[in-house]
Amino acid sequence: MDKKAIISFVLALLFGFTAFAQQFNHESEFQVEQVDMGRAVSIIRYTGTSTVINIPPQIQGMTVTAIGERAFQNNRNITNVIIPNSIITIGKFAFLSCSGLTNVTIGNSVASIGIEAFSRTRLTTVIIPSSVTTIEDMAFAWTRLTSVTIPSSVTTIGERPFGSCENLTAIYVNPSNPSFSSLDGILYDREQRILLQYPNGISGSFTIPNSVRTIKAYAFAFSSSLTNVTISSTVTSIGNSAFFSCGSLTSIIIPGSVTSIGEGAFSFSGLVSVNISEGVRTIGDSAFFSTRLTSLTIPSSVTSIGEKAFYSTHLTSLTIPNSVTSIGNQAFAHCRSLANVIIPSSVRSIGVGAFAYCTNLTNITFSGIDFNFSYYTNTFPGNLATLFVNGIAGTYIRVANEEVWTKL
Repeated sequence: MDKKAIISFVLALLFGFTAFAQQFNHESEFQVEQVDMGRAVSIIRYTGTSTVINIPPQIQGMTVTAIGERAFQNNRNITNVIIPNSIITIGKFAFLSCSGLTNVTIGNSVASIGIEAFSRTRLTTVIIPSSVTTIEDMAFAWTRLTSVTIPSSVTTIGERPFGSCENLTAIYVNPSNPSFSSLDGILYDREQRILLQYPNGISGSFTIPNSVRTIKAYAFAFSSSLTNVTISSTVTSIGNSAFFSCGSLTSIIIPGSVTSIGEGAFSFSGLVSVNISEGVRTIGDSAFFSTRLTSLTIPSSVTSIGEKAFYSTHLTSLTIPNSVTSIGNQAFAHCRSLANVIIPSSVRSIGVGAFAYCTNLTNITFSGIDFNFSYYTNTFPGNLATLFVNGIAGTYIRVANEEVWTKL
């Protein structure tokens, strides 16, 4: 083939590709509703069967400015989507569970990507254009992304925007971004005082930088290959579900700088041991729910233990310090290895089922002066609540799994 023929062949290919790229899907495949006082339309449903969707910039003679909530949800035929430059908003759940979707081209006018907009798709790469200002909760969660770059235009990021992406090893941020930053592929706020998201695909150990004050909700959630975390003494708050389902994380030291452990912070993790330093004041609801903790020392700075805080752990004994005033509902329920508990007179309320289904609990000591606190008939296993009607301090015992308690 001579040089002219080769050039002609290449031009034909390019022309063919360009023609294909400009071949929009027919208007009849889209259901729309008028927005912006009838000056534009939003796509509310796709009814076609195409695998490649090239969304037209105009339908019914009006500009298409939005992809509405759930417009393409659960469409398993779609493999490729081209979003035109006319689109400003991609609504929540827009492409949720489009399990065949592997490629998306996002137009350069899109400003907002909604909650779970591309969640549970097969995207391996995505280019977020510099027009985007908002990426909402879990926008790209449960995808196959390996890395992603956040442009300088983004000023708002929701929780877990790239959560549960098992292959994700780096989140980069344009250095000119005024709100966010990246260090070693980990997402922070601009000043790196808030750790926002740790990519789930990173394995091994990690030391939180000394600049960090807050570990954001879900920051490390589902990081199944994370084996060890060193929390710096600058951290004051661990957010809700921050280490949720980190199955390889077996031990943690929580420094005294931390004042609160958020709800579900370490729930369903692989924790076997935890060292809570003096300084922590509150242990949130479900903080260590369904972990494998076998021992626990609660520091004297703690004043409250939340609902289901240690539900279904492997604790064998428990001493609650004199600082604690309340124990939440089901705080230690289903701790079937728990045999001995010491409760101080500082406690003023014990919630419903706090020690329910602790089948091997055989020894409870109410220390100090006689008690004056509220509790419920099913707070403890067996008939202890009935026996303990006058709040008389002392040690109560029973045979494992039996109903009757006796005061020593």
